[in-house]
Amino acid sequence: MANAVGVTPFQDLEDALIFFGVPATVMGLGWSEDMINRGEFTATAAFADVIWHATDRLNLTFGLRYTQDEKTFAWLNNPRVAPELDATLAALVDLTVIDQATADAFGFDVVFDMNGFAGVPCDNGVTVAEGVTCELSDEWENVSPRFVADYSLTDDVMVFASYARGYKAGGFNSVQPGSRFDNEDVDNYEIGVKSEFDNGLVLNVSAFSYLYEGKQSISLETVGTIQQYVTTTSDDEAWGVDAQLNWSPTEALNLFVNAQYIDATFKSKVTGRRRRSFGSADGRAVLVVGRRRFLSIRFRQRRYARFVAGARLSRRGALQ
Repeated sequence: MANAVGVTPFQDLEDALIFFGVPATVMGLGWSEDMINRGEFTATAAFADVIWHATDRLNLTFGLRYTQDEKTFAWLNNPRVAPELDATLAALVDLTVIDQATADAFGFDVVFDMNGFAGVPCDNGVTVAEGVTCELSDEWENVSPRFVADYSLTDDVMVFASYARGYKAGGFNSVQPGSRFDNEDVDNYEIGVKSEFDNGLVLNVSAFSYLYEGKQSISLETVGTIQQYVTTTSDDEAWGVDAQLNWSPTEALNLFVNAQYIDATFKSKVTGRRRRSFGSADGRAVLVVGRRRFLSIRFRQRRYARFVAGARLSRRGALQ
């Protein structure tokens, strides 16, 4: 970035240079930062699925999956690179415009600021610091079941109920040295009906509910004039309804309607940014100061409905 840090201390020094008539500038000079990552990941899994035809109309499905994950991850954040700025600062020191301590104060990082992570212990016997490779290793195990029951009320109508657990291994945030997070788990429940009639009518309706624990996300946000990475961990829960209606009165014409409603909520949320506030559904605010965790109890995330309707007309016949 071409010195987008147009705030203190850059602006203060720039103003002083202008005030005293010094023919130099610390603004608009090149600036770059790097975060170098290295990872080794190993995953082993075994799964089985069994369908039991309990009766002519009732099917029971049982599934099980075992997963083991091993991960090693490393971070290296080298000092920022700004040769033009460093040359300017060195010249100002030589001219006794500023002292060496002032010049050294401009050696900080902006995008990958290590101040919040300095001193965090690493598995390779070091602590997090600029120019030092930090390495962590961890492993996770999980057993995820799946159950489905479907029953044919008639030859055209079937009802079903299901439960499934999803799993994603834990890991390490690539932009937060020395950090790790636990695995993500999703418990999903669904009930519904599926039908297909001889007159070309198809009707499917289902209701679902899920709990997503330990959800990890990362975003690039602007703080002042600088973009910084923000990591977020949350426990989400949601429920909703899906409906699908299709009718093909002829072979060439298909009419369809799809609708969905979902209500999703944060049960809790943790952010890695220094300061952030949210407004909840009832108007209350939740605030985090420093790099400490905070809980947003039943913070409303989103609630929306979607409706799609249309028609498809196709021509069938031999190409000449």
